[in-house]
Amino acid sequence: MNLKYFLFILSILLLVSSVAADTNSTIYFKDKYQNPIFEGSVFIVLNFNDDTYSSFETLISDGYVDLSLGEGVDYVEFTLLTKNESVALYGLTSNFESEISVLMYEFSTIKGVVLDEKQNLIPNVEIQCSCNLFLDSHCPTNADEFGSFEIYAVKEGNCKLFGKKFDQIGFVSLNIQEGEVYDTEIILNESNSFNYWIIFLIVIILAVLVFIVYLLLKTSKKDLTLKVSQNESKYKSEEVVEVLNKEIVKKDETISLDSRMNDLLALLDDNEESVVKFLIENKGKSSQSKIRYGISIPKTTLFRVLKRLELKNLVRTETVGKMKKVFLTDFFLFGKEKISK
Repeated sequence: MNLKYFLFILSILLLVSSVAADTNSTIYFKDKYQNPIFEGSVFIVLNFNDDTYSSFETLISDGYVDLSLGEGVDYVEFTLLTKNESVALYGLTSNFESEISVLMYEFSTIKGVVLDEKQNLIPNVEIQCSCNLFLDSHCPTNADEFGSFEIYAVKEGNCKLFGKKFDQIGFVSLNIQEGEVYDTEIILNESNSFNYWIIFLIVIILAVLVFIVYLLLKTSKKDLTLKVSQNESKYKSEEVVEVLNKEIVKKDETISLDSRMNDLLALLDDNEESVVKFLIENKGKSSQSKIRYGISIPKTTLFRVLKRLELKNLVRTETVGKMKKVFLTDFFLFGKEKISK
């Protein structure tokens, strides 16, 4: 009987603790002039202490929403769209009392289209951002089937957008003011047309070499044998030099910035640029903790910066034992991606 009584009391205590861990709050929304907001749809993001988050969308009923907060919530972000949906309102709170008033602020909205050089709309283009956003979840985004896109929650300051589809890339820079709606265009250009010219020139050179070999074959076999022997020695010497150069590069592994890398760095915000430059200085790889102390950045901010850089295909992360390693991608270093077979 004593064991059953103990188990009964223990189950009661666990039930009470689980119920107490949840906080029920009624959220009232007001604009920056303290006027109540009675209707609209609101997107809610719960940010937890372990750098994870969950999100959902609901409707405002009679000027408020009821919110159940689980254990470990650090702060809550709100994105509110009124009926006309022309400008979004944003707010956040870390106060979890039974009744909470949240002030919603008006930021800017970017509406744009993606075009090619002939002004044709390009659908389903991935849009990356280097902007001062209220919520990171608003970007990156994708253009729709008509080539249009919208980005909400943009704060004041410089904002750079760039689109990428296959071998085409383009970007635009905007100076954002509070409470404005911006119409813009991203024009994609061929990023590797220069490579096509290189391939064309190589083909021509090879054709000339074949023709020269053909003329040599029509001359003396003895001369041809001598020429081939000399060429083989030359090629072997060049191969030895090439192998030695590769070994030197492998030992050094120093990364030199070229114009394409500088163009990509110009599209990043300050924190993103600091992380990438730190990796460049450390031969393209480092641990997450070394980066955090190396550039003096908070852990939560670094987590979000790395997520954005991964989405932009500039870095990749790996977990080695208990350590998180960060590497520069082949796309950033060489301008191409590894294709999995």
